Formats: sequence, C-alpha cells, structure tokens
Amino acid sequence: MKSGNKEASFLSFLSDKSYISGIELYKINKDNTSTKKSLDANKKIINTNC
Repeated sequence: MKSGNKEASFLSFLSDKSYISGIELYKINKDNTSTKKSLDANKKIINTNC
C-alpha cells in the first residue's frame, strides 16, 4: 500500500467514523519542509506545502 493510500484511508476513517470534519495531516518531508494533507469533497488528498 502506498503512503498516499494510507493517509487517505486514515483521513477518511476519521471523517466517516469519528465525524471529524476538516481534519488535516501534516507530514515532515526528507528535506525538512512540511506538507499539509487534507481531503476534498471526493475524498482525494489535497497536498499543500507549508
């Protein structure tokens, strides 16, 4: 399973089962930058550099 699939599955789980809307994940990349990951209306991951 790819990393993106795990992240999307986790965000979907939190959204669907815990009823947490607007949940976001933050990932620290190898080059010490960070990326915000959230779900759009179609439950696809949106990556935003921070």
